[in-house]
Amino acid sequence: MSRRCGQNPKLEIKNGMYTFRYREDLPGVKERKQVREVIGSKKQMTKSEAKRRIKQFMVEREVNTATARIPSVMTFAQTVKYYREIFAPKMLRASTFGVADSHIRMHLEADWNDVPVDHINIDAVNEWIWKKRKERLSWTTIKNVLRTMQRVLSCASKDKKPPFSQEGLAIPEKDELQMKIESRQAVSFSWSDAKRIARAVKKLDGLDDSRKGIYGFPSSVRNGSQVWRTVRFEGE
Repeated sequence: MSRRCGQNPKLEIKNGMYTFRYREDLPGVKERKQVREVIGSKKQMTKSEAKRRIKQFMVEREVNTATARIPSVMTFAQTVKYYREIFAPKMLRASTFGVADSHIRMHLEADWNDVPVDHINIDAVNEWIWKKRKERLSWTTIKNVLRTMQRVLSCASKDKKPPFSQEGLAIPEKDELQMKIESRQAVSFSWSDAKRIARAVKKLDGLDDSRKGIYGFPSSVRNGSQVWRTVRFEGE
């Protein structure tokens, strides 16, 4: 019996009960699983009624419909393998992949490796983020790790779309507000501004502190690379 060809299960009698068997596709499993369904007691319904209920069951489950969605047999571990061996070498810079791979190794593989892709949705993700919050992982780090997870899942999917959106993350209002405050407090520069600052800082290498003050550079800039710790480019 194959759902792809159309299943037509036969009525059976087992221990005085009408039953039938059909094959079901399961997420993350290549081979279909045979399932036995019990319709009811032989004493309480006719054979014709039992057959009608089989047909009703198959229609309600959409087992034989052309639109029935066959679950993905892939697990998260398989998408990671594709990401590392095929996608990343072609599409990412080494530094970008290095950061992403650390996210995978430190935060994702232990929890998600054996999970079928079809089971990864916003509800499962929200359960996971609260586990990470209990481990004192910051919201910023969590969101960055989830961006990596979305890229890993989308690069191996047919439609190239992640199965969840970060808009559905269950972040408390107080934490959302705190992140907005921290974002606004960060210094924001356009790319052209950043390049001008970089050139100005480079020129400081040949000046002593007194002359740096004459040109109006704040102490944070006078201390060289310390300024870059607070710089956030527009668009990030």
